[in-house]
Amino acid sequence: YEDLLEDIEGRARALLAFLGLGWDGAVLDFQATARGRRINTPSYHQVAQPIYKDARERWRRYASELAPVLDSLDPFIRAFSYP
Repeated sequence: YEDLLEDIEGRARALLAFLGLGWDGAVLDFQATARGRRINTPSYHQVAQPIYKDARERWRRYASELAPVLDSLDPFIRAFSYP
C-alpha cells in the first residue's frame, strides 16, 4: 500500500502488465469512472473518493498480533519484498 501511494501510475502499470493487459490512462481516473457508473454497494463513497493516505503504516498497529505468525509469513514477506 505504501508503495502504491508513492507511485500510483507505476504500480498500476506493473499490475496491468502482470495481468497481461495494456495500459489505459482511465485507470488513474477511477473516480470519473465510478461517477459514470451505477454502483450499488455500501462502499460507493469510498470508490468515488481519491486514494487516501490515512491508512499508511496502519498495519503497524497490529504488529503485536502478527508477531506469533511472522515465521509463517516470512516466505511471503521476502517473496513480495516487504520490509
